[in-house]
Amino acid sequence: MKKRVAVSLVLTLIGLSILGIIGFQVFVGDGSGLDAESKAYMDETVPKILTSQRSDVFMQYVDRNPEKTMSEKEVARQVEIMKRLGRFEGYDGEVGQARVRISGLSRIVTAGYLTTVHFSHGPAEVTAYLVKQNGKWFIHDLHINSRFFYE
Repeated sequence: MKKRVAVSLVLTLIGLSILGIIGFQVFVGDGSGLDAESKAYMDETVPKILTSQRSDVFMQYVDRNPEKTMSEKEVARQVEIMKRLGRFEGYDGEVGQARVRISGLSRIVTAGYLTTVHFSHGPAEVTAYLVKQNGKWFIHDLHINSRFFYE
């Protein structure tokens, strides 16, 4: 009788462990899928922002969380940098990846990328951090840096 209870307990624990692992994988999600999603968002969004060189266009893609990094003032500053660099001419693609962080019962998906872009007055590096909220990607932070300003 005790052996039967012990076997039952072991099987129950194994079953719960397997369910826990499966549940965790579903909760966290597929990292490669998130990489593809966030890269697609970068490929679509960054050229739109850099081509428009307008704060109102940029703000359409900014994280709407009250704790967002990109204030309207910071967006305006980055747009001014774009304008000083001239007309947007190209985008080399990005290097980076998405990450999933578990905080309590919530899943926070972020991505960080670095890309080289080209303007009429020279190249620039764009560093972008994205966040996924309610199934949609947003820009959490984006900065443009160019040696054009140091020459």
